Amino acid sequence: MKALAQDGFAPAEVLRVGEAKRPQTGDAPKRLARVAGLLYLINALVAGFAYGFVATRMYAAGDAAATAGNVLANPGLVRLGVVADLFQATEWIFLGMALYLLLQHVNPNAGRAMMVLVATGAAIVCLNDVFEFVAARVVTDGSCLAAFGAAGSNAIVLLLLDLQHYGFLIARSSSACG
Repeated sequence: MKALAQDGFAPAEVLRVGEAKRPQTGDAPKRLARVAGLLYLINALVAGFAYGFVATRMYAAGDAAATAGNVLANPGLVRLGVVADLFQATEWIFLGMALYLLLQHVNPNAGRAMMVLVATGAAIVCLNDVFEFVAARVVTDGSCLAAFGAAGSNAIVLLLLDLQHYGFLIARSSSACG
């Protein structure tokens, strides 16, 4: 202890074995709020790309031929949209966790309910991505065209993207923060 005190360490700063130094909590809520704000921004940008750009370019409600043609013309964009959507769903969970940590002292039960809704919404988003990915596979794989014909294959693509579209609406309506 004397050697440490001579090196400029005060006795209160020396940790004993098994002790953990606790961080100062004065700035923690502000830092956590900034992290949550950054996560909101990331979520908005990535989800905006996945839904606002990719999905609107691919999905033509009620028009199977146009929907299949859009997906066939841009299979790489569809796959990029799926990756962006999976990223934003994962990031959405972290956003919910940050908000829970920030607001848990206000009402822990409401925070838990928010996390359940966020986890449910993120799970639905991930399931929707399966529909979107399979739609790209159906339209680019010749075996579906051979098995169902052009009209049948187009109808399957429209059905899958209908499921993705309505699943998106359900996921966002179950969300507390997304």
